[in-house]
Amino acid sequence: MNNVKLDHWEIFLLGKIKISLFTYSLLFAQALKDSASTHESSVYTFRSLFLLGCLSHLAEIRKVKMQLANPENNRLVELLKVSETANQSFNYLIDCIYDSLEKCTLTKHFNIIEEDKDYSLLKAKQSLERMILASGDDPRVIKIAQIILSNSGISSREIKILDNGKVITRKIYFVQRSDGAIKIGSSLDVQKRLSDIAALVGDLKLLGVIDGTIRIEKSLHKKFINDHIHNEWFSQENINRFINDLGIKNAN
Repeated sequence: MNNVKLDHWEIFLLGKIKISLFTYSLLFAQALKDSASTHESSVYTFRSLFLLGCLSHLAEIRKVKMQLANPENNRLVELLKVSETANQSFNYLIDCIYDSLEKCTLTKHFNIIEEDKDYSLLKAKQSLERMILASGDDPRVIKIAQIILSNSGISSREIKILDNGKVITRKIYFVQRSDGAIKIGSSLDVQKRLSDIAALVGDLKLLGVIDGTIRIEKSLHKKFINDHIHNEWFSQENINRFINDLGIKNAN
């Protein structure tokens, strides 16, 4: 086997990563010893895992370079380009995973701050979707996303992650029955919910759907309390104006 020397940058980076890995391992151990917050401990754990990934990636680069030392393997130059692209994708995925951890942790803390809860839920949903997409729907990353969500304090009535990687979130819908009355409701499965309602009241016209939460749905009910007819049904004039102002497109 041909001996291939590491470049200066590789030697420097490898040493820096090993030192950083050792430092974060000590910090993580100290955080546990001092009963540090779960968030602080998770940060040290995440950074350590990231550095382990870097070490693994350097090892892969070294393998490719050893193969390149053989003149018969000149075509592996193209593989190096692929490796560089993969490295960029790896870094992006790591950023997405960290962002999801951060957003879901913030959501857990904001559970006691009602005015920020809805916004943080929507941001958590976006970060989880981005994380799964960045992995190419990798089952391992989907599982990580499910674990992050299950430990975030976010109710399964607000967000769910299916095994195929699809992130399901609560939607607020505006639907009109034949007498003109409009229902403001919310569901994780709007189409199924509309089918159930149609079985009770007949033909329906879907006016629009927006991202939302149970709390936002209730705030809309309160907003149109003067237009209330019964249950979640309201007279149409003010709600139609509200839908137009939001720029919600007719879903039919």
